[in-house]
Amino acid sequence: MDDSMGGQFSNPGNQLDTLDRFSRSLTERMDYVVCPVRDSWMRNVVDTEVNFYNYLEPGETSFRFSLVAKPIFYTPFLRVTVVVEKILKSMGYTIGQDELSEDENLKDLLIICRRNPINITLGSEAGERYMYGAHLPHITIYSFLREIENKFGYNFIVDEGRKHVDIQRLNFSRVKEARVFDGMEKHFLTGDDRVKGIVYKDADSIDEGIKQLAEAGLLSAVFGQEDDAETVDCISTIVGVSSDIKKFNIPNVETNYQYEYRFAAFQEEYSETWDYKERVKTELRFSIYRGMVKAVPVNGSGRRYEFDFPVASPIPEDDKNGTFSLLWSGINDSLGEYVKDRALLLIGAKQTNEFYVCPDMKNLDNLKELFSNVLVIRNRKYLCYEQEIVLGNNSIVSHLLRCYPV
Repeated sequence: MDDSMGGQFSNPGNQLDTLDRFSRSLTERMDYVVCPVRDSWMRNVVDTEVNFYNYLEPGETSFRFSLVAKPIFYTPFLRVTVVVEKILKSMGYTIGQDELSEDENLKDLLIICRRNPINITLGSEAGERYMYGAHLPHITIYSFLREIENKFGYNFIVDEGRKHVDIQRLNFSRVKEARVFDGMEKHFLTGDDRVKGIVYKDADSIDEGIKQLAEAGLLSAVFGQEDDAETVDCISTIVGVSSDIKKFNIPNVETNYQYEYRFAAFQEEYSETWDYKERVKTELRFSIYRGMVKAVPVNGSGRRYEFDFPVASPIPEDDKNGTFSLLWSGINDSLGEYVKDRALLLIGAKQTNEFYVCPDMKNLDNLKELFSNVLVIRNRKYLCYEQEIVLGNNSIVSHLLRCYPV
């Protein structure tokens, strides 16, 4: 996936311009966000005084003023919507309807990738690390797009003839009429044939914070019966969430004033550096940029002095910064809502129906459209879960749809 991404963050030879761009990403709408992320292992990998990527001194709003701890390593986090768009366009596709980009919950969804941190003091010597692709996991395009489908319920409806893609979620109000031959086979589902339950599950992680969330059942969603349930194993997970207390001096403010500031945290232990590099090379981790969140003074630390601090967190901070959570369950506005309708439909299905579609070569360019829309067949609604096509010499011999009644 990283090889297919165009784009460059800034001119590697202009350090101040780079810092200004990174600072602007915290408050302006850009392809990426350069927000602080703690990494408990990074000082074993790079020579730095802080265990943060994108370290920003609390109370400051510009990375220019955070160079007191040298060197600071920067790693821009790309927005998922930008990555999807650039990947599809690099493959020669145009994008039509794009419900993913229109989704308010996911507009600030970030890929947290630690592969190639940038030491901006090296300038052009680190030029390759200023490319977008250097800050994406080394996984296949198929795996990444498939994860968007599994985790967020979006379908990529491809018209190969026109090199065109629509990105849509299952919507029971969106229907498509299917022309079929007379006749229908009906199969009643009993015993092992019925879907009794579906479990959606995040990838495992050595992050201690993630392990705790997984043990609490917050990184999986169970629909129906958990025993003998089908499992959808995601290849991604979130980043941990933590906070820290900072003591520092500000003019006219009490000495050693204490603040609690929040950040996305990694609490991980590796056997050695090579293990770290291999893991971060392919890991797919998500978080949501919540914007500038007010830091909270620690009780008893003196008179009140507040500042805003950039926060990326998979869990909402407050209503002002979005209510959507990347946990599968535990709160109302969570990932489980994205797959709930399809899961409950499959679990509730007591029969399947088979129809033979009237042959049309145009259907070959729009097979996913038959999956992503509710099909109207003889004034009844169905959801297609499987298609079987037999091709002859430049023609379709048969096109079978297997569907659940809606």
